[in-house]
Amino acid sequence: MKYLIDTAEQSEIDKWKNQVDGVTSNPSLLKKASTNTIDFHNKNIENFTDVFIQVQTVEETALYSDETIFKVPLLITEDFNGFGLLQSLVRMGKRTCATITYDLFQFDYACEVGAEYSIVLCAKNKNSRFLIECVDLKEERKYKTKIIAASFRSLDDVNDAVRFGADYATVPPKYMGGIFSNYEAVEDYNDFYGIE
Repeated sequence: MKYLIDTAEQSEIDKWKNQVDGVTSNPSLLKKASTNTIDFHNKNIENFTDVFIQVQTVEETALYSDETIFKVPLLITEDFNGFGLLQSLVRMGKRTCATITYDLFQFDYACEVGAEYSIVLCAKNKNSRFLIECVDLKEERKYKTKIIAASFRSLDDVNDAVRFGADYATVPPKYMGGIFSNYEAVEDYNDFYGIE
């Protein structure tokens, strides 16, 4: 499983950039970090293959590089149709990510229209088997959409994402140390090689 760091705090992104494959954020995290999508994109597009930016219109995508992955919320309101926007961007050849999928209907839609990624809500989902069901559906129908497991409450949830077959996990900085700092292994390594 590959990892995306889920934050807009540039110091955290820089700290973990050698261990992760990409970065993702959302409007609330950008606001908390006192930044915006343009700055977030420009600071990270050179360092990562996968930079995820949330958009609400086709026109917004012109502000970013061709490599950018556009996150589209799968919801419909009076002023916004995420399902239609996702399909339009796929048809235009843009890199896309359905966010956040809560159920199999949304996940199946994202796969059927050809989204490159789908962010799957895990730990906070009422359906505790949702990730497993998405992985099973993907394998059964030979979908190409990559599953990004998201919304973890503990490192055990991240372990489940590995075990159940997610392609990626989007992880907040507070869990990065637990994933990449196995102190017992470091102690064993030091003992084996006689490092003091």
